[in-house]
Amino acid sequence: MSTAVSTNTGNCQQAGPKKSSAGSGDPVNYGVLPQTLGYLLRRSQIMLFQHFAATVGKKEITPGQQGLLILISCNPGISQTALAKAAGIERSTLGEVMVHLEKQGWVERNPSDQDRRSYALSLSPSGERFLSQTLALAREHEAELTSHLTSEEQRTLTRILQKLLNRS
Repeated sequence: MSTAVSTNTGNCQQAGPKKSSAGSGDPVNYGVLPQTLGYLLRRSQIMLFQHFAATVGKKEITPGQQGLLILISCNPGISQTALAKAAGIERSTLGEVMVHLEKQGWVERNPSDQDRRSYALSLSPSGERFLSQTLALAREHEAELTSHLTSEEQRTLTRILQKLLNRS
């Protein structure tokens, strides 16, 4: 017989019905997690990315890559430094992604007119076509994910998330 040691520090109050964990059938007590913003945002992001992969991702693109293509499309000639800052990612991470996007033929990197040490990024004609196709799929993806929300709830959710992002 094994004895379990309780580490409950008061954070395991049952907020709702217990749910079975994936595949085990054993109920899981989520405690206060369903009331924490970080947990809800992370779980929402995971669900969104999984759905994106099953729909838009069939075109061999991730949400982050699509975001970069949108930023480049809307800011032709943007530098990698400015793009990394706008996307909220490290410049070294962006470099790896840019190599992939360039190999796909979606992005062109040319020496900048302002600074020969940096690149001016733009979408290739193929990249523009690809982005148009994936944006249509992304709109369908988001419509499906938010179909259980009213239009007002969708606007409110977007407004609140924008407010969280712009708090600095």
